[in-house]
Amino acid sequence: DSHTSTHGAFGSLAFGIGTSEVEHVLATQTLLQDKPKNMKIEYEDGYLLALLQSVKTIAVVGASQNPEKDSYKVMKFLIDSGYDVLPVNPNVDNLILGKKCFKNLNEIDKKIDMVDVFRSSEFAFRVAEEAISINAKILWMQLGVINEKAAYLAEQAGLKVIMDRCPKIVLEIT
Repeated sequence: DSHTSTHGAFGSLAFGIGTSEVEHVLATQTLLQDKPKNMKIEYEDGYLLALLQSVKTIAVVGASQNPEKDSYKVMKFLIDSGYDVLPVNPNVDNLILGKKCFKNLNEIDKKIDMVDVFRSSEFAFRVAEEAISINAKILWMQLGVINEKAAYLAEQAGLKVIMDRCPKIVLEIT
């Protein structure tokens, strides 16, 4: 498929100068409709590791206080690995792993390099919009989180996008 690359779910699309918003939306819908269903998303481990080495601050959207939950385990691993990790969960009013929990990304008063999404796929588009609004560099959707529209929106805004992968696993195997 000419719309895929090893560095993201969607390659760059060139829209002509003066292309109307309607044409842009139609082109986006066409791209998404043409994308094969259940396409395996491939990333090279070296690329993923380079992305993770390029960041310092990570917001974990969907962070949990429950030590049994994957978001808690991944957040703890990232903190232990030296990252500045900020939990985001509108339903949590206290600390998670000693860190203040924010209601949304826009509440955070420091530069966020990467947004790690621990929400179900249907919420990823809203998280992508927030990640764009705070000028994050990377939108990383966890294992099982795949939202092509969110990925397309974020890539068009200049973010690197990873879907269906876990940064903890990448760091452990490399």
